[in-house]
Amino acid sequence: DFSGVSQIGFSTGVVVTVPSLGVKTLKDLIATANERPGKVLYGSAGAGSGIHMSTVRFNMAAGIKTTHVAFKGQPEMLVELIAGRVHYGIPGLGPALGIIKEGRVVPLAVVTPKRSPLLPDVPAVVEILPKFERDAAHGLLVPAGTPRPVRQKISRDVATVLDLPEVKKQMERMDFTPAPTSPEEYDDIIRRQVKIFDAVARQAGLIAP
Repeated sequence: DFSGVSQIGFSTGVVVTVPSLGVKTLKDLIATANERPGKVLYGSAGAGSGIHMSTVRFNMAAGIKTTHVAFKGQPEMLVELIAGRVHYGIPGLGPALGIIKEGRVVPLAVVTPKRSPLLPDVPAVVEILPKFERDAAHGLLVPAGTPRPVRQKISRDVATVLDLPEVKKQMERMDFTPAPTSPEEYDDIIRRQVKIFDAVARQAGLIAP
């Protein structure tokens, strides 16, 4: 139904936990989850949301079984984390940065290929789980059948805008990594993601086995 135009880039997610759980590192979280299978709760912005899928994918890489608690959105999820009613989650770094700095939640790892300049002392998940891969990115789609020259022009325009100094500055402020592509490259990315997230959705119970 859709064709790719361009990937835009990806935001930084961060694995956070509540101080009351008593864990300080990602390895601690994994060990605690293994000691208490099904008893550790993770929050998301709703079943099937990006945060839900990211956390399921992390759980698969870590080999842990924890219990999902879905909320109406990321703000509600963060409120419940602060209150300690769920034990961990993977919110966006932008929305979570304030409560991290206030010590209300403990950052364990960032969900990016490398460490974030906003949290330089916090490792990337891949430092602990080398097989973990970053999840989906933001991008632009158009209805299938949109002429290729139109898709290519929009793609070039996206790359031009993302290269503007003022745009780069805003992206850096929220730790968003621009990563524009051609339409053909983005179509390939989407096809790979569909295969990956089919398995993730089955693991999450969103699709029948």
